[in-house]
Amino acid sequence: MPQHALVIINPTAGHYSPNKLRLFENSLRQAGIITSRAFTSHAGNAEEIAQKARHEHAADIIIAAGGDGTIAEVAQALVGSSIILGVLPIGTANVLASELNIPFETKRNAALLASGQTRTIWPGVLEAPPTTLSREQRQIIIQMTGIGPDGWIVHNVSHTLKKLIGRWAYVISAGTLLFRYNFRPTSVQIDHINYSSYLTIISKGAFYGGRYKLFPRHYYEQKSFSILMLHTLNVKSFLRQLICSLAHRPYTTPALSMITGQHILFSEAGHPIQSDGDKRGATPCHIGISSQPLLIAAPSEPPE
Repeated sequence: MPQHALVIINPTAGHYSPNKLRLFENSLRQAGIITSRAFTSHAGNAEEIAQKARHEHAADIIIAAGGDGTIAEVAQALVGSSIILGVLPIGTANVLASELNIPFETKRNAALLASGQTRTIWPGVLEAPPTTLSREQRQIIIQMTGIGPDGWIVHNVSHTLKKLIGRWAYVISAGTLLFRYNFRPTSVQIDHINYSSYLTIISKGAFYGGRYKLFPRHYYEQKSFSILMLHTLNVKSFLRQLICSLAHRPYTTPALSMITGQHILFSEAGHPIQSDGDKRGATPCHIGISSQPLLIAAPSEPPE
């Protein structure tokens, strides 16, 4: 039986092009995949469209045509189902596509979808404590979450600038941090161990902000996160840690640390949150691993 693909398009995505969309759909049809399309009109609409298609058994593949935020919305509807999540990366950063080697070129992307190659990934979940909320009140994390300054940058980025200059809009927003953001540490509990952090980045991937490698590896197919914490704003502490690292000497009070973990709890209120490039309110919050996996169209992982 021919497969049916629903393409959910975010028309405000940074690299959206009607011509590119048309070429992509033509390539899918040439590969024997029946296509239909739907455009999003507001935040959360991609999830609504994908949820409706899932309940009506209207598609074998649902393709998120947008950035990481659009992908996360579609993933929210598809976690735990047999429907394959396809990705057409036309967003600002497209971090997930870069990490999983999902083709940006339309014909190669369509060929990947037609090949049936998939990978099973375990996304994260962002929720407000206690963790007894319904599924609809939980937000899937497909790539990463930032708490503190990282969240503030996303909350305050200009959407007009984002459309015009892409990821540089985040750089401009970051440039106002020193003048407008109230830097203060927050307590964070990771797998029942307490820490203090000014900035916390929790990621399934290795990249940050595009193709900038922040962590040694990704954890898409494992039930774990990479976590970066900034413990101090003292420049001397950073230099001391750097010198000790280069000299392979231990240091007792790190200025920043990178660890892995599964359960992250922020109990203090008022620290801004972003996940997958979209603003998600403020702490308190709990971040964990989804209890159900997600099927995503992506090439097989090359051996390390």
